[in-house]
Amino acid sequence: MVTDSLDTGGLERVVVDVASELSARGHDVTLAAAAGGALWDDVPAAVHRRHPPAGGGLPGRLRRVLWLVRLVRAGRPDVVHAHQRGVALVARAARTGRRTRVVEHVHNVFPARWWTRLPSFRGDHLVACSAAVATMLVRDFGRPAERVTTVLNAVPDVGAARQRVLPVLRAETVPTVLVVARVSAQKDPLRFVAAVGLLNAEGPQVRALWAGEGDLLDEARSAAQALGPDGPVFLGARTDVADLMAGADVVALTSRWEGLPLVLLEAAALGRPLLAPRVGGCPEVVVDGVNGRTFDVDADPAVVAATLSEMLRPDLLAAMGAASRTRYEEHFTTEGRVLAIERVFARVLR
Repeated sequence: MVTDSLDTGGLERVVVDVASELSARGHDVTLAAAAGGALWDDVPAAVHRRHPPAGGGLPGRLRRVLWLVRLVRAGRPDVVHAHQRGVALVARAARTGRRTRVVEHVHNVFPARWWTRLPSFRGDHLVACSAAVATMLVRDFGRPAERVTTVLNAVPDVGAARQRVLPVLRAETVPTVLVVARVSAQKDPLRFVAAVGLLNAEGPQVRALWAGEGDLLDEARSAAQALGPDGPVFLGARTDVADLMAGADVVALTSRWEGLPLVLLEAAALGRPLLAPRVGGCPEVVVDGVNGRTFDVDADPAVVAATLSEMLRPDLLAAMGAASRTRYEEHFTTEGRVLAIERVFARVLR
């Protein structure tokens, strides 16, 4: 299994979880990624670890390419499970004349530029983390449908041993709306700030929080502080995300693009109503009007605020939260994911 790094992130969490699950089921798993990432601490001892040489610039990239070629040729694995386009392409070239098959796991939607169509997604088989990603691979990049399998993202059951009753149903309080995401252009924190400001100015009132760090954190905090008490609070990086979700009545995203965000799956496992844009795999988690609400990816803050306002009745929140938990149990468990990945491996090795 190969990726760039194990820094904190959704893709990296999938890599660690899948490596752990495959190892637990008896597979001999080697995980190759840069040293030093925070998620290495979660990799079981039974998983072999390999680290490419460090170094920046073109010389550093060339050293890593040669290192990966040697790793694949010396190790002779049955399958290279690659989680980045670049490493998948190198792994496929390295295995020339060998039995090794390259399974490329695609975690997001990407624009199909003319200069990216040819080298991108050339694994022997492609695993799409959502139906939206699978559609992109076939329609936009022209990959054969028979070489693409959708394996939905999954998360451990963080809600199994937790209180799943919504806080607004346990006490007389305003609903809490939580975003867990990088504070980056992709996640559009300024749209969230503006939507919360509009909602709190016109009612109903909410308490809004954003957990995560990123290059727009200072700008987002300044915009929120300009709204005074009506603005959301940006908490920065947190390690108690499950606790924050358990204290929320709605878990939201305002992203401009997504694959299948793990934060929505974790919130569903906790029985939380969801608010998300209709982009990527988000509508595969959030069924509009059932376990949450969705809005157009280009919606302005007023539309986002109005959509959130429509779901804030306590009885509706309770019903949506219960539906989220059911949707998690039916579609997004880790047991289902690892079995689906094993079936892909068996198929490419036939």
